[in-house]
Amino acid sequence: MIALYLDENVPPLVANLLQAEKYDVISAHEVGMFGKDDEEQLQYAASSGRALLTFNQKHFRPLYDRWWGPGRSHSGIVLSRQYKLDEIGELVRLIRNLIVRNNAEDLTNSLVYLQAYQ
Repeated sequence: MIALYLDENVPPLVANLLQAEKYDVISAHEVGMFGKDDEEQLQYAASSGRALLTFNQKHFRPLYDRWWGPGRSHSGIVLSRQYKLDEIGELVRLIRNLIVRNNAEDLTNSLVYLQAYQ
C-alpha cells in the first residue's frame, strides 16, 4: 500500500475518513501546509515519501513535467477531477482502490489519474 498526501484542495474530511479506516493518509490542513504553493506541496510530499493527490490538474500536470526534466524524484502525483461534498463517498472509494492496488514503487515519479481506479 502507498502513503498518501492530500493537498489543500482536497477536503480534510477525506483524510479523516481514510484515517479512521487505518489508511496512511494525511492532509495539508493537518500538517501546516495550507496556503503553501504547489511546488512546496510537492516538495513536502516527496520529502515525506507520500504520493500527492490533488484536484489541481491545471498546475500539477506542468509541475510534473518540470520535475521530470531535471530528474527530481517524488513519490507520485495523482490527479483527480473535483468532487463535491455529496460525492465524498465516491472519492473515498477511488482513493481506497488506488492505495490497495499500488505499492510505493508503482507510483514513484509517475503521474496517474484517480478515475482510472474505478
